[in-house]
Amino acid sequence: MSDVTGIIFLVGFMGSGKTTVGQHLAARLGGRFIDLDERIARAAGRSIPELFQTEGETGFRQREHAALIQVCAELRQDDLPWNIVALGGGTFTRPENRNHIRQTGCSVWLDVPFDILATRVVPDGRRPLWTSVDEARLRYEQRRADYAQADIRVPVGTAPPEQVTEDVLRALSAFQRAGSSKSLTTQPGNSYE
Repeated sequence: MSDVTGIIFLVGFMGSGKTTVGQHLAARLGGRFIDLDERIARAAGRSIPELFQTEGETGFRQREHAALIQVCAELRQDDLPWNIVALGGGTFTRPENRNHIRQTGCSVWLDVPFDILATRVVPDGRRPLWTSVDEARLRYEQRRADYAQADIRVPVGTAPPEQVTEDVLRALSAFQRAGSSKSLTTQPGNSYE
């Protein structure tokens, strides 16, 4: 895949490995990695749990949307060959966010079965929307239809991040070879035929 460039948005539920796989992808492709939640926390000067506590989910989602718009604008101007963005678990559930993502790059859903996620996520307060396994399962089921709108779905089981990274790269390559009318980037002049 070294002959193409792209902007990749990793989509998925809490604990699906978006940050870890995104870091591996960026390292493998020689690109930049952006964690949207980290960007939001840094700009606010507060952690994600603190933002949820003080502003509620609605306030956090407003910050998330604004951060996504800013990141998308930056990426459209960036000349790096690869940019990988790990989205928060709820980012892709909002239609306006999906539209910005579609206009900017390619979305890849890391589809992990809930029972595996439940073994990965520790209810330690770092993930404010994981209050109980039952509530998390309900949220997971509610979000699957939104996640399914991603350009690419990569089924993930218990494979290590390095394997998932390889699976994502293969899926991206197949996406291109299939002649998708969507390119991996919106930068003019790039061809993926």
